Amino acid sequence: MMASQRWSFEAHPFSGVYLVPFDGRGPRVVESTGIESYAMPIKMYRVSREVTHRWRFIKKDPETFSIQSETNANNFCMTLDQGNSGDVPALFRCDSGAMTQAFMF
Repeated sequence: MMASQRWSFEAHPFSGVYLVPFDGRGPRVVESTGIESYAMPIKMYRVSREVTHRWRFIKKDPETFSIQSETNANNFCMTLDQGNSGDVPALFRCDSGAMTQAFMF
């Protein structure tokens, strides 16, 4: 089984939040489209196949983000569930109709 890249979200002074890879290289802002919402590519590992989706992140509060797919025809939303520590990976809950899936980055 291929291990997926783990990510976390931290506060960013200009874009509100940014993706932090757990590889020791520090944070990177991929693309910013505003203070409260912005889009960036995310690699989603599913069924041993890497699929890159483009998501729009809408900041609700420091620990909750609405994530709207910009490339998925189903256009489902995902919610970020993050622990209190920045050392834990970000866990996304995908709610699409009756289907609920969890993705870890």
